[in-house]
Amino acid sequence: YEFQYLYSTNSDSESVAIADACAEKQDSFPRFHRGILERFHTLNFPTWDFSEQYSVAQQAGVPDLNAFEACVKEKEPLEKVAYQDGKGTVIAQSLQLRQIPSFLIDCQFVLLNHLKLKEAICLQHPDLAACENA
Repeated sequence: YEFQYLYSTNSDSESVAIADACAEKQDSFPRFHRGILERFHTLNFPTWDFSEQYSVAQQAGVPDLNAFEACVKEKEPLEKVAYQDGKGTVIAQSLQLRQIPSFLIDCQFVLLNHLKLKEAICLQHPDLAACENA
């Protein structure tokens, strides 16, 4: 699969894309990203504010929380997540991606709870090795 930051300009997804990239700088992207999505789906009033991101970074074991905080607050990776010239937001808008997480499977737009992603992929591709026991 290919992961891309395609945040929407009409949501808080920019802050999550930045926090993801900051966690990635410390080799903590998979744990952080999974944690932030799980946290979002368990809140009664979901929010992407920094206190939630910081709490998830702690739980995910991001090694240098001070560097993570500085990175997020200074929006260091904004150029990366915006694809330098805004192509990422243009792609997100053209695909009508308005929620996080959004997934494309076989070039068809699918919006799923991340916990159902494997199930959706295996419905399309039951021959994949990871789908044998799905």
